Amino acid sequence: MILLIIYQACVKGRDVLVMDVPWDVRVQSSHGVAGGAALLTCTVPSLVRNHVSVARWFKDGVVLAPLAAEAGGRYIVGGSRSDILVVRDARPDDGSSYSCEAQHALTGEKRRSPPAMVTVSHASSTMAPRMLSVSEDEMVPQGGDIRLVCCAIGSPPPTYSWFRHSNGRLSPVSNSIRISVSDQVLIIRRAQLSDGGVWTCRAHNQFGEQRRDARLRVRSRLVVSVHPQLQVANSGSAVTFNCSVEGGDARVRWLHDGVPVGGGERVLRVHGVVRAHRGMYQCFAERDLDSAQAAAELRLGDTAPELHYTFIEQALHPGPSLALHCAASGSPPPRFTWLLDGQAVEEHNTPQRSITQFMNSNGDVVSYMNLTSVRPEDGGRYTCRAHNSRGAVEHSTRLNVYGPPSIRNIGPIRVVAGVNTTIYCPFSGFPISEIRWQKGGLDVSSTGGRALSGVGGELLLWPAEPADAGVYSCRVTSPSGQYAQKDVQIFVRNPPKIAGFNFPLDLVEGSSVQVLCGITSGDKPVYFSWLKDGQHIPSGLQVQEKSLDEFSFLIFSHVTSKHSGDYTCVASNSAAEVNHTARLAVKVAPSWVYEPQDVSALLGTQILVHCSTKGYPEPRVSWLKGHGSGVSDFRPISNLDLQFSMLPNGSLSIAPAAHHHEGQYMCRAENGIGRGLSKIIAVSVNEPAHFEFSSRNMTVKRTAQATLQCDARGDPPIQLQWTHNMKRVDLTTYRVSVSEKRSESGVSSQLSIAHAERHDSGVYRCRAENAYGRDELLIYLAVQEFPEAPLGLHVSRRGGRGASLAWRRGYDGNARVQLYRLQYRVVGDAARPAAPDWAEAPTRDVPADRVLVRQDPDATTSEVYLEYRVEGLRPATAYALRLAAVNAIGDSDYSDPVIVQTLEEAPSEPPHNVQVQATAPGELLVKWQAPPQESWNGELLGYVVTWHESTGADNRSAALTAAGWGASHAALVALRTHTQYDVKVRAFNAVGAGPPCAPLTATTLEGGGGISIGGSGEHELDPEWSASACLSAD
Repeated sequence: MILLIIYQACVKGRDVLVMDVPWDVRVQSSHGVAGGAALLTCTVPSLVRNHVSVARWFKDGVVLAPLAAEAGGRYIVGGSRSDILVVRDARPDDGSSYSCEAQHALTGEKRRSPPAMVTVSHASSTMAPRMLSVSEDEMVPQGGDIRLVCCAIGSPPPTYSWFRHSNGRLSPVSNSIRISVSDQVLIIRRAQLSDGGVWTCRAHNQFGEQRRDARLRVRSRLVVSVHPQLQVANSGSAVTFNCSVEGGDARVRWLHDGVPVGGGERVLRVHGVVRAHRGMYQCFAERDLDSAQAAAELRLGDTAPELHYTFIEQALHPGPSLALHCAASGSPPPRFTWLLDGQAVEEHNTPQRSITQFMNSNGDVVSYMNLTSVRPEDGGRYTCRAHNSRGAVEHSTRLNVYGPPSIRNIGPIRVVAGVNTTIYCPFSGFPISEIRWQKGGLDVSSTGGRALSGVGGELLLWPAEPADAGVYSCRVTSPSGQYAQKDVQIFVRNPPKIAGFNFPLDLVEGSSVQVLCGITSGDKPVYFSWLKDGQHIPSGLQVQEKSLDEFSFLIFSHVTSKHSGDYTCVASNSAAEVNHTARLAVKVAPSWVYEPQDVSALLGTQILVHCSTKGYPEPRVSWLKGHGSGVSDFRPISNLDLQFSMLPNGSLSIAPAAHHHEGQYMCRAENGIGRGLSKIIAVSVNEPAHFEFSSRNMTVKRTAQATLQCDARGDPPIQLQWTHNMKRVDLTTYRVSVSEKRSESGVSSQLSIAHAERHDSGVYRCRAENAYGRDELLIYLAVQEFPEAPLGLHVSRRGGRGASLAWRRGYDGNARVQLYRLQYRVVGDAARPAAPDWAEAPTRDVPADRVLVRQDPDATTSEVYLEYRVEGLRPATAYALRLAAVNAIGDSDYSDPVIVQTLEEAPSEPPHNVQVQATAPGELLVKWQAPPQESWNGELLGYVVTWHESTGADNRSAALTAAGWGASHAALVALRTHTQYDVKVRAFNAVGAGPPCAPLTATTLEGGGGISIGGSGEHELDPEWSASACLSAD
C-alpha cells in the first residue's frame, strides 16, 4: 500500500497481495548452426510469472546490450516479459555461457539464473528447417510493444516470413508504421485490440519449410478518470463525482482519504458538504490482472461555520471570575457574537465584561467572553454565535448565579408563521422553582390554544400561527416565594408562498416564451428577483424581468440554446425569503462541432473519420456507406462487421484499413429537431509498396539462364531497384537485363542473367518504393554446379584392417553434397608405392549422413573437418585412397590420393600339412608347410612348436621356436620313450603368434636319446624346454 499526503489529504495506492513464494529462474542450454540462429529462454515459475520480468541478459558474465531487431542487431530480446534471447547469424565465437536476471515488480527482488551453454557448429549436411521455438501465447497491454520471436535451424539457414490470420485466410505481413518484420522477429508497436489473434511464422529454405502459430492477446488497458477532477464546494451544497472506466468490465470502489466510502456505483454523491468531506476521492477499477485508479479533490469554498468547542451550563456564587469560550472553523473565517438572553452583549457597557477573538494554529477562530467578577444579574442564557457569508451556527446554555429572581426587559418579538418557535424568559437569579407563561391572565397550558410551556420554562409556538400573536407574561419564582414578572408583545409574520410554474416542453430555437412567478399568500410588500443556474441572469441573454406587487414576469423574445438552464424565482418579505426553480430546455437542431472531411490512410492502419455534433436533445449519429452513385444507395454500416466501430464522440473507426473500405461514407446526425445533418465524405486507402513474401530461395544450374521475378504491389507509381550483395546490379553487361510490366495493382520486374556463373550467387534485393512506403524482397540465388574435390585428404588414424580418412569440405557447388565416392587400390610397399591403376580400382559410395563432423580441440580456429572410417582392408598392406564429392549436379574431381600402410596383425591361419613322425626312441620329427602369404598379416618371423604328454600326471608343456618363414621341420628329442605326446605348430610375426594347427598325437619309440632339430637352408631353430630334457640344435 502506498500513501501520499497531498494537501493534508490521503491518496491510497493499489492493494497488492504479496505472497512469500520462493522462486528462481533458469536457462536451458542451446545449440545453433553457424549462420543460423540460437535461442535461449529464461524460464520463470508460474506462481510469480505475472509479476516477474527479465531485466538483463549476460554473456560470459558481461551484460548484453541488445540492439533493435530492425537496426540489424544480432542479439534480439523478445517475448512479453523479455524472456527470449535470439542470437542471429550465429558464429562459433558465440559459443559461450549465457544467463538471465529477472526482477520481481512488487518486491524488487532479483534472481540470476545459473549459466547455460550455447554451442555453435557448422552443419554437417543440408537439412530442411526445424522449428526450435515460437512465442506461442503472448499477452501485451493495449498501447504496449511486443516482439514475437520465431527460431528454426536448417542448412542453409532458413529465411522467415510472417502471416496474419484474417477472415479464414493467411495474409502476408507487410512493414507499416506500427508493424515491422525483421527475419525471426515480428515487432508490433503501440498494440491495438485489433492486433489480437493468430500470427504465423514460416521458416523455409530450398529443402523444405515449417510453420508455427503464435497467439497474441491484447489486454485492453483500464483507463480511469474522475470528473470533475477538482470541485470547490460551499458548505451545505451537494457535489457529484463521476468515475469513467474504459477498457472492459471492472469492479469499482471509492475511497475518501484512503477510507472506503459509497458502494460499487460509478457515481458518488456527497450531500450537505461539511468540513469533514474535503480531501481526495479515488475511484478504483479492478479486474483479475489489472487495476487502475484516478483521483479528484474536493476543496471547501465558502463554508458555513462549524463549532468545535463550546461551554457548559454551570452554577456560581457571586464574586469569582469566569471565562466562557467557543471555537469554530469556516471559510471565510467566522466572527463571533455573544448574546445574553437573545440580546447582544456590548463589550464596553461594563468594565467587568470583555470579549476577545483570535485564530489558533489549527485555523480555528477562538472567542472568549470574560467576566472579572460574577454578579447575580450576570446570570442568564448565554449564546456564542459564529457567522460568516455562508451561514451561522450557535451554542446556548445557562449561566446560573445565586441571587433573587429578576427579569430583563423584553422587546417585541417577531416570529414567522409556520415555523417552530421557542421563546425563553430572560431571567436571572438562582435557584428558581417555577417559570410560568400566561396570555390574557391564563396559563398558556390552559388557554386551549397551541402555545405550550416547555420543561425548561420556555414558550413553545410549534408552529407559530397568526392566532398566537398577542401579549404574554413571564413569571419567575424562587423557592422562598420571591418572584419577578414582565410582559412581552409577540407579532406573527406571514412568509410569501409561490405558486408553481414551468416552462413549455416543446420550445425550439427562435421561439418566444413568458413565465409568471406569483405568490398566493404572504405579508406585503413582496420583493422579486430571478437567478439562472444559481447566478444573476447575464445581461447578454437579453431576458426581460417585470415585477408587480404580487407577481413577476420573465420574458424571452427569442430563445436559443444559451437560454437553456435552471431559472429560479426568489420572493422575499419581512418574514422570509422563498424560491421556486423550473428548467428551461430549448430544443436545438443538430449542428457541427467537427464536420467530417475526406480522409486517406495507409493499407493496414486505422482509419479515423471525425464526426462531432451538438444539439438538444443530444443528436444520434449514424454512419452509412455508399454502394452506388446516388444518395439512396447509402446503407447503414452493420454492427456485425468487427472492422467498423463507432466511438462515443461519433467518430468512425475502421481497422485495419483494406481496399474494400474505400468509397463514400455519410455521417448523419438527428435528434428530431429540424431536418438533421448529413455530410458525405470520401475515404481512400493508399497501399504502400510491398511484397507478398519477404524472401525467396532460387537455384539455377551453372551456365543456364537465371530469371529472378519481383512482383511489387501498391499504388502507382512504384520505383524498383535491383542490388546484388548490397551493390547495384550492373545492367551494362551483356549477360544482365531487366524488364518491367506495370499494372493497376503494382509492377512486375524480371532480372535475367544469361550463362549464370558462380559469382552470380548471393543475395539479390528488389527494392520497391512509392509515395506511401517502401519494401524489399530478398532472393537468395544459388548457382549450382559440380562440387569441388575434398581438401586436405589425410589419414587421421589407422589399424590393421581399416583406416580413418579426414578432409575439409570443398566448395559444394551450392547444392547439398549427397555422398562421397571413395576409390582405393593396393600399391605394394608403402615406402616405395607403385603407381596405382585407378581404372580397375574398387569404388565405394559413402552417404553424407554417415560422415562424422569433427573439430580439433587443440586447433586455434573453429574450422571443422569430416571423417570416415574405411573398413575391409588387409593388414600390413599399402593402399592408395582418393575421394570425390557428389551432389545433385554431378561428381567432383578426385582428390590427390593418400597412401596408407595398414598395421600388422598376428597371422590369421596356422601352418599347413603339419605331420609328426617317431624317428627314434624318445624322438619325434615335426614337419609343416608355411600358411598362405595373404594370412601372414606382416613379415612372418618363424614358427613355434609346443608339445606335452597326452597322459600322466606331468602335464607341463615344452616349446621351441623355428626362426624364418622358410623353416619347415623340427626334431623333438630327449622325450620319454614309448610315451604319447600332443604337438601343435603356430606361425608368428612381430605382432604375435597366429592360431595353432589342430593338435597331433604321436607316440615315441622305446629307448632313450636327446633332441635333434633339423632345419633347411638358412633357418635356425631355437629350442625351449620346460622339463629336464636336453635340447640340442643342428
